[in-house]
Amino acid sequence: MDLRPYLRDEGQILLASQLLNYQPFILSDDLQTGVAHSWIYREEGGRNSVFSEWVADRRVASPEYWNRFTDANRRLRTMYEDWLDVIAARFPGGSLVDVGCNSGYFPIRAEMKGMRHCAGYEVTPYGQAVEFLNRILGTSMRFYQQGYDFYTHSLPGCHEYDVAVASVIMCHLPDPLNFLACLGKIARKAVFLFAGMADEDQLTIHYSHPNRFYKDRPFPYGFDNDTGLSRGLLYKSMEWLGFKERVEVPYRESWLPRQWYGAQKALLFSR
Repeated sequence: MDLRPYLRDEGQILLASQLLNYQPFILSDDLQTGVAHSWIYREEGGRNSVFSEWVADRRVASPEYWNRFTDANRRLRTMYEDWLDVIAARFPGGSLVDVGCNSGYFPIRAEMKGMRHCAGYEVTPYGQAVEFLNRILGTSMRFYQQGYDFYTHSLPGCHEYDVAVASVIMCHLPDPLNFLACLGKIARKAVFLFAGMADEDQLTIHYSHPNRFYKDRPFPYGFDNDTGLSRGLLYKSMEWLGFKERVEVPYRESWLPRQWYGAQKALLFSR
């Protein structure tokens, strides 16, 4: 999202650069945020930014780095906006919750596209970032610092919303079927998933080497690396949960490159 029309002075721009990082925002002609560059190029961050690998500053970055960073995160914004357009058009005025919302890009943009009562759950303390965005944008997203609990297979305190969103979340969870069941309880009308999957009809779950992020998790909770369902198991699971209609948002060349996108799919499952 381009925040330049909403940031009034250098103080606000500096504060935005301190609060926002992972999601793709344009803060000024010289400052942008977003994870997409590190996803595509897998480089160590920090050399070309005064803040972090997810915040690029044109004043200190090389032209090559700045151009790559700008292009990568433009593609990520375009992908997110295309998904949100599909959701908002299908459920105008509906409510939306994003499980793993980070600084609130999806709920805030959903509200700006006409949806209401939008909220996000996130274990990382992004409350100040969401408060800041609500203040400058005039939105009213609710932020809850609470993550999915894989011990109880629930999202404590979360009530029902029309649409539940989970983008690149299931890949870090040891219990993908229970996570889907949790989403099924939260979502009145639809679940939007962006997730990788094996291109097979067999009912299988795939894991990579465990304890990638969470070194202290005991068995089996350390299976946190590239968790994915087969196409057959995902589709069967969503049907079983009552989501009979499935719409894929087809890949577009304006999104992140195909080599990164890989076997992931953007899917809207509706009751």
